[in-house]
Amino acid sequence: MISIQSLSPCLYSCFGRQECSVSGKILVCQVEFQCARKDITMSELISVSHGYFEPLGTDISCFAGMNVRNGTDRDGDELFQCFKNLGFNVCVYNDQTCSKMEALLRKASEEDHSNSSCFACILLTHGEESMVFGTDGVMPLKTLTSLFRGDVCRSLVGKPKLFFIQACRGSQFDDGIETDSGPPKDTLETDANPRNKIPVEADFLFAYSTVPGYFSWRNPGRGSWFVQALCSVLKEFGKQLEIMQILTRVNYKVATSFESWSEDPHFHEKKQIPCIVSMLTKELYFRG
Repeated sequence: MISIQSLSPCLYSCFGRQECSVSGKILVCQVEFQCARKDITMSELISVSHGYFEPLGTDISCFAGMNVRNGTDRDGDELFQCFKNLGFNVCVYNDQTCSKMEALLRKASEEDHSNSSCFACILLTHGEESMVFGTDGVMPLKTLTSLFRGDVCRSLVGKPKLFFIQACRGSQFDDGIETDSGPPKDTLETDANPRNKIPVEADFLFAYSTVPGYFSWRNPGRGSWFVQALCSVLKEFGKQLEIMQILTRVNYKVATSFESWSEDPHFHEKKQIPCIVSMLTKELYFRG
């Protein structure tokens, strides 16, 4: 049983209206919040138009070795409902080229987010380590995320920038290991000293569907393991738990509730663990 402690100054609070744009395998979410100040209004919805990607990712059947991402529509539907229930205004766009993905996120980064509390982007596509695919090729993930650095997107300085990436990061398989011990208890230390100057890479969070070098599994009928787990946890705890608590539960669910089955021994009984990389400087709660 996880209890939420009283809120502290080290807290991002996303209240009220939250707007998301899902681009066909890019799901761009702009989270808005209702400020106490009456002169603050909501930011406009960011819409991303992608042709045909995986559950909010891309279908890249035109590339050698890049199969159609069956199950992506299921992921897209689940994400749409999940974020809508959290208070997001979701727009779905499919199949975007690399240049269109970059242009779309560049446009988003150039908008005024002064009245927004958060920015989030979900990419559902094929990938390799540090790379993601558009419908016409591959590009560095950093090309997209760097558009929201503090020295580039000034209006999001000090605000959370969330990226959820459902994509492979390599071709290795996790065979898993049998254990009878319980999960270890981890502790987190944070530096809460106030600063007048913050790092340009601060306040990013990257939630990857898998760890570096590994394959990311997807069921053609039910969708990707990561998105299934993410939506399940968000539906139950999205308005109660802090984002790291949410993603830790997602990690646990993917690690313990999923295992591949195949007549080919090379693909049989494989496991997966998502990977959280956080540079957030405050706790983040969604209050839809």
